[in-house]
Amino acid sequence: MFLYMKSVFLICFFITQITFSQQTKLYKTWYVDSISHGNKALEVDNPMYSTLLTFHFQPKHILIDSHKKQSYQIIDSTLLVGDQKYTFSFRENKLILDNLNEDLRYFFLTEQDFQEKYSSYFYEDLQAQNEGFLFGDSYLEQYFFHDKTFHNFVQTEMMKYSEFYNSTKEGRTTINYVIDEHNQLESYEVKETNNKSYTKYYKKALEKALPFIKNDSNKKLKMSYTHNVIAPSQSMRKNVDVDVFSLFVDEELEHIKQLFQQKKYREVVQLLENEDVETKELHKALFKEEKKRLLAVSLLQLNENQRACAIFNSYKGLAQLRMRNYITNFCTK
Repeated sequence: MFLYMKSVFLICFFITQITFSQQTKLYKTWYVDSISHGNKALEVDNPMYSTLLTFHFQPKHILIDSHKKQSYQIIDSTLLVGDQKYTFSFRENKLILDNLNEDLRYFFLTEQDFQEKYSSYFYEDLQAQNEGFLFGDSYLEQYFFHDKTFHNFVQTEMMKYSEFYNSTKEGRTTINYVIDEHNQLESYEVKETNNKSYTKYYKKALEKALPFIKNDSNKKLKMSYTHNVIAPSQSMRKNVDVDVFSLFVDEELEHIKQLFQQKKYREVVQLLENEDVETKELHKALFKEEKKRLLAVSLLQLNENQRACAIFNSYKGLAQLRMRNYITNFCTK
């Protein structure tokens, strides 16, 4: 009897150890490299064909795309996140997640492997790392330990200042700052703005966020944000936790999406090809990236690859990284 109980204990112990080992392997940042529908490649008109999606696992939370923080649970090799159910496995250095709700398979690379594979898109990141910095908000979100994400926290704090509502103007603002190895604000520089109120209250909110930053990398965090600032509306004043982008609806874009889903690509092109997608009107600028993507993919579907590639290659920075699979598979970069 004793030997039987000992054997059961050892089996349970090894299963627990294997499960714990699998779980701790998740504790890092993963970038989606590609997505398939089961074992079939996604169609080029699928919005997930080329995307920039990150999962950062912490012991108690998963941070999705550096802005959506959720708790999760692991049972054997099943990952439960909200109402989504995944199975996960590792193949060499890749993480494979099978979404059982949607029959989608996600192939993830570690942050280092992803940056090496797409190094031409990560010039600023790699240059900063060579200078001893970590560059970009994904790092800041990883080291921000609070129920809110960093961006939501800062937005909420800014909304608490009544003066912010009365003095903030619409406009483009670029802010650079460095948080040192001790999680203190080392420098704060406004590069471009017509909006002193926004930069003043952003700094106040940033200073309130500092106690929740636990950066153990021994490197400074270097940030550069360009904001298309939108003056707070009455809806935002009533609810400081509101998602700014949910307050704007582009009816034309919704109509174009319907045509695109109906595979009426020629109509999409006719509606978009003469539009000034580089508009400076903020409420339109919010949607220009998606409109450009719908136009370019429609052109691909009409076998007008040269025109499509000119659009894909016009994207800059992270927006171009989101288009990488179109560029890799259809264009010469």
